[in-house]
Order: sequence, then structure tokens, then C-alpha cells
Amino acid sequence: MKLGYLTFEDVIEVSFNKKKLEAVNEKKYDEEAKTLEALSSKQIIYGVNTLLGELANEKRSADKIDPKEILRMHSVGVGKQSKPEWVRAAMLIRANQLAQGHSAVRGSLINHILNLLNKNIIPYVPELGSVGASGDLIPLAHIGLALAGEGKVVVNGKVLESKEAFEREGLKPFEPNIKEALALINATSFSAGVFAVELYRSLNFLISSLISSILILEASRGSLAPNSKAVNAIKRHKGSYLISEIIESSTSDSRRLNGSKRVQDPYSIRCSSQLLGAALDSIAWAKKNLEAEINSSSDNPVLLNGSFVNTCNFHGQYIAYSSDLVREAVSALINLEERRSSQLLRKEINGFMDHLGEAGGVGYMLMQYASAALSALGRQLSSPATVNNIPTSGLQEDVVSMSYNSAYLLSQLNDIAFRAASISLILEYLALKKDDCFGCGKVSTFIYRFIESTFKRDLSEAIEGLSSKINELNERFLEMNGLSFSKIFKKLEEK
Repeated sequence: MKLGYLTFEDVIEVSFNKKKLEAVNEKKYDEEAKTLEALSSKQIIYGVNTLLGELANEKRSADKIDPKEILRMHSVGVGKQSKPEWVRAAMLIRANQLAQGHSAVRGSLINHILNLLNKNIIPYVPELGSVGASGDLIPLAHIGLALAGEGKVVVNGKVLESKEAFEREGLKPFEPNIKEALALINATSFSAGVFAVELYRSLNFLISSLISSILILEASRGSLAPNSKAVNAIKRHKGSYLISEIIESSTSDSRRLNGSKRVQDPYSIRCSSQLLGAALDSIAWAKKNLEAEINSSSDNPVLLNGSFVNTCNFHGQYIAYSSDLVREAVSALINLEERRSSQLLRKEINGFMDHLGEAGGVGYMLMQYASAALSALGRQLSSPATVNNIPTSGLQEDVVSMSYNSAYLLSQLNDIAFRAASISLILEYLALKKDDCFGCGKVSTFIYRFIESTFKRDLSEAIEGLSSKINELNERFLEMNGLSFSKIFKKLEEK
């Protein structure tokens, strides 16, 4: 894989599947670094011959500052270790942003990042501390310090001193100049990396909710009409139409649908295409913003037309808004799954018995309790991060994005979401088990058998077990419909 223009899918390939990356041509970037060196002797350039932040306006020279000291003083992250896939995504995005050619860093810095990714030497980054303005200063400083042979790294799950890991691999630490130290931290890369990984997980949750939409139609013998292509064509939203297309094709051979005597189904069954379509369009909008950020120059100052210009390109507002919107969508779908769990426990919906039986004297009533707890927590975690502005650096950085906090909360929401989907899917399976999914379509039968293969009598274990296999279920479901995530986004663009 080459740097230059990366897609969301490219980031996921490198983050999770450790796809290898090609080195950049160092000479191209070294020329830009020489331009910086020449200009800095003639003019004031922020972060090169000034101090940083609010201190930049003071009449003090930066000549005697050790570039590594910038990284050390910014490495104040707290909390547990960030997920390795977050850090891999952040490293890739930072390398790609630097590769846009406006940061005046040497090509060897970009290749050093790529080399560590290819060898899966991942900096140890505490997960809390970024406000997403002036860049993700704190987490990126931990990455930068590791690149420079200080700090810690993770190799095959083991935490090592960076210097020790480099010696084992025959690598030399990178010695940054002052502009390179600043360029490593003055960017949106960590927020963008975490958001990319969590957006992928949110998309997986949405597909599991789509699977739940199909299975609850079968279990409740619901009406297909509200979720048909014909109905959604006149609504004119791309997401809802695509969802209706998948629901209709997945249930075309079912003999159960339209079998109830209800005049209208509850919203959690009847409005699936609208609810999921809105979420899908929101995710698609967020993905576009993310890809723009991944392929942007995110730094300050930047080299532009042969001179250095002060910018605000390190600000994470686009990521913050995008992540906030996705959190709202995920939280709404968690609520949808709780409503489905509640509806399916009604005799009028499941066609059998209230609470789906007599097990333990209460049937499966408590499954909805668990889902209600998750839904309530999801609402608490979906509060917008962008409105929680707390100024930093005195009065200089007076409007910050909190983009990382939003992506961090999205991670917690995703954890809840997968379990909420699992509760719904298990209840739908239990409702269909009464007649062994008789009359179900081919797709629904596959879903039913998949859940059956993971089902445990211990209900907590059943929920956790299915939750861990959601991605596998999604992948096989999409394959049955001739789809993948990239094909879904392409279809949205075409319609």
C-alpha cells in the first residue's frame, strides 16, 4: 500500500490486518526540509525559532530547546493502554498527512513510522489526555517519543522500552529536529485514527441491527410493505432505500412474512428501513469527513508556495462533529434493539406466549431488563463532546474540539451496542425456535442456524458469545447479499 490518498478501508486494513506499506521517496521531502532551514534564518517561524503555544509571543529564542524535550513535556497521558489498532491507525494517518508535503519534515521520519508499522512495533499510548486542538498533542507525543527511542512500545503484546525494541530489530531511533518534533504532535491523527477504528465497529453494529430487522420480521410474521423498495423509493433517502433493498432481497423467499393479523406493526419492526437508513447515511457522511481528514495536511505552520503559513489545520472539529453524529446514531439503534427485545416478549408479537415461555417463572423477561440498562447507558454516552469546550494554553487555545473524547466515548458505546444487538438476536432466535424457523427464507435460516450454533444455556454466556461473533455473522450475511462495506458505500454514492 502506498501513501498519498488513503481510504477508510485502507486504514482498517492496516489497523486490523497489518497490511504492509511501501516506503516513500525521501529526497522529495528532504528538499522541503531544506526550504525550512533556509527560511528560518530569515524570518520568524512558529515552533522553529519561537516557543510554543501562548509562549510563542514572548521574546525568547527556541535555539537551545532539545526537540526531544518537546516530546517529553507533552507525554502526560493517563489511563490504561490504548488499543493497538487505534495506535496503528493513528501512525498510518500521521504518516499520510505528513506525506502530503506541507510539513517540511525529512522523508526518513515518514519511513521510520512506516517501518515500525510493518514490523508491528507499536508505541505505548495512555488512552486519555487529548482535547483535539493544537492537535492530539498528548497521545501523539507518546508516539513521537517512542519513535525517538524513548518511552515504551508494544511488541507481540509485550511492553518494552523503545530503545530495547529497536536494538532487537537492528533499528536506530529517529532524531527529530525541532520542526519535526512539533509536526509529530500538531495534528488530528490520533482522534482520526481512533474514530476510523470505531466507525468500522459502528458500521458492524448497524449491519447486526439490519440482521435483527430481518429476523424480527420473520419471528413476528410482520409486514414487508413498509420496508419495501417501492415505499422507500418515494421517500428519496439513499440509506433507507438501500436498507429496504437488502431487507426485501433477504426475505423474498420467506413464507412467514405478512402472516400476522395486525393492521400495522410497531415502529421497531415497521420503521426499520427508515431508522437504519438514517443511521447509514449519517455514517456515510462521517466517513467522507474522515477520509478528507486522513488525506489532509494537518499541522502548523505549513509550507505553502515556498513560504511558511500559520494555520488551524490541527483542529479536530470535523472529527468531533462526525463522531458526535455517529454516537447519536449508535445510541438510537441501541434503543431500537431494546424496543425490539421488549416487543418480542409480547404474545401479540411473538404469537406464542408472553415473555417467550415459563423458564424460571418469568420466561425471558430479564433479557429486556439488561437491554434497558444498556440503552439508558447508551443515552448517557451519546451527549455531544463538541459543546464541552474547556480552553487550554491560557487564552490562546480558547475553542477546542474534544474530538478524541467523542471517539473514545464511541468506543464505549460500541461495546454496549454489540451486546444490545446480541440480546435482540437471541430473543428472535428463541421466538423462532418454537417452530424451528419453519417457513423462514434462506437468509433468515442461515442467521437462525448461526445463532443456534453459538447459543448457550447460560444466557450471559450466550450474549457475550454471540457478541464476539457479530463481525463473522455480518461478513457472511453481506456475502450472501453480494455486498461488502466498500460496496455499500459505493451504492450510496451511485443512487
